[in-house]
Amino acid sequence: MIMIVYDDVISLIQRTGGITVLFNEIQSRLSRDNIEYTVSESPDVCNTMQLMKIFERYRSIPASRIPADISVFHSTYYRVPSNKVVPVVTTVHDFTYERVVGGVRKMVHSWQKGHAINSSDHIICVSESTREDLYHYYPNVIDSHVTVVPNGVSSVYHPIAGVMKKQQVLFVGSRASYKNFNNTVESLIAHKDISLACVGGGGFSNAEILYLEQCIPGRYTHLGYISEYQLNIEYNQSICLVYPSLYEGFGIPVLEAFASGCPVIAVDTSSIPEVAGGAAVLIKSGASSEISDAISALSCDKVRSDFRDKGFSQVSKFSWERTYQETLRVYEKFQ
Repeated sequence: MIMIVYDDVISLIQRTGGITVLFNEIQSRLSRDNIEYTVSESPDVCNTMQLMKIFERYRSIPASRIPADISVFHSTYYRVPSNKVVPVVTTVHDFTYERVVGGVRKMVHSWQKGHAINSSDHIICVSESTREDLYHYYPNVIDSHVTVVPNGVSSVYHPIAGVMKKQQVLFVGSRASYKNFNNTVESLIAHKDISLACVGGGGFSNAEILYLEQCIPGRYTHLGYISEYQLNIEYNQSICLVYPSLYEGFGIPVLEAFASGCPVIAVDTSSIPEVAGGAAVLIKSGASSEISDAISALSCDKVRSDFRDKGFSQVSKFSWERTYQETLRVYEKFQ
């Protein structure tokens, strides 16, 4: 019988997010199938400086906290046992820090990730794009020790019959510079009857509010961190999801939007083409003029309906059940 040990370090880093969802979905199905697993708790942490100290001190989980009879250890975020007492599986989600982040944060994260990758018996990548990045940054990784296991999408996301539409576009997640938030704002200057609704990513900064007021005064709102149930409603009510990120390891909001019947505008880069297939309006660079033109195209009912149907077809290829089954096959290599 296979038995898996996880840590819970991801809970110290994010309260919600794709990685948290991934491991919750896997663990819930292990429980469903009566497959034994345990979660090794991590120390509490309160702020970024403490988190960096945690990574330094707890980059390795003590071997004494790993039961002797387990089949595999799978960290939720780039940790390994202090002694190589069990096989180690690591999931690589993206190379955002390596590509778009600088300074101390990049150094700490990249060291932590590299230590985990070089100590792992098997590596799971969430997309083919992420696997190619893995080979780029770690060319000595053995191909047979790498498996691509795509993320899934929650069944919460679905079309709602008769929902009242809003003249709004949706922006979900972080508004870091590589996410192209400012270009999204600029794209709406010409669309006087369309507003911008943002979800997650923290509240607007003073600089963001100043820019929003300069570009689209009174035509924006921040919905905060909302439930999946409420997010599904927002997807259903919106003209489209604008997701013009210049780099993604996967891009779960693309699938959430598709499942909800919401068309997507995204940049043709990194993992987006393989996740979106031909079902999104893919633009070249994420320039505000490109986003604006794409919004204009999707304002046509026929065009929006066509992309809506394509989205339903594409999202049917992904599910958390598929993610679970393919992850389980990786674990079984060490049974």
